[in-house]
Amino acid sequence: MVFDGGRQYVLFGGQAVTTTLRARGHQSILDGGAASGTVISNGYQWDYGSASGTVISRGAQYVSNGGVASDTTVVGGFQRVLAGGSADGTVVSLGGIEYLGSGGTISNLTLSSGGRLDFATVAFGGGTALNFDSGSDTLSISSGSHSASVSLFGQYVAGGFTTVGDGHGGTMVTYSATSGPGPSHIAPAHA
Repeated sequence: MVFDGGRQYVLFGGQAVTTTLRARGHQSILDGGAASGTVISNGYQWDYGSASGTVISRGAQYVSNGGVASDTTVVGGFQRVLAGGSADGTVVSLGGIEYLGSGGTISNLTLSSGGRLDFATVAFGGGTALNFDSGSDTLSISSGSHSASVSLFGQYVAGGFTTVGDGHGGTMVTYSATSGPGPSHIAPAHA
C-alpha cells in the first residue's frame, strides 16, 4: 500500500502486483516496468510502461510516452490517455471519465451508461459532428480542423450518444441506452 504522498517506482524489468494507492499515493511505471491489479483510491498512477487490470475508484491514471494500459476499470476518477499512450479494453462506468488527449489511442472502450468520454482536442460547438459506425464500432468526432476517434466494445446505437462542452474547450460524450435503433449519424452536436 502506498499512501499519504508516498511513491512507488516500477523500473525496467520490475513488476508491482496488487498495489493500492491511497491518500495521494503515487505509482510511476517506467519504460520496461509493469504493474498489474493496482487499485487507485484517491491516488495517482503514471504509466510509461505497462499497466493491466487497474481499478480506479477515485484518483487518476495517466498513460503517455509509450505507456500501455489494458483492462482498466474506471468507476470514479479518470484515465487520461495522452501523447504516445494507449489504452485497450477500458470500462468506464457511472462517475468515471475517459480522457483522450492529442496523440493518444483508445481501443475496445466500453462506455457504460453514466460514464463519460472526453475528446479534449475537439472543440464543442455548432460545428461539432459525432458519428457512430456500427459496422466497425467506431465513434468519431470532428470540429473544424480537429478530429478524433475511438473503437468501442459492446452494443451501442447512435441515438444513445450525447455531446456537451467539457468546460475546458473540448467535447464530452456520454451514452445512454435507448430503445430501438438510432440514426447512423448525429450532427450537429446537442446543446
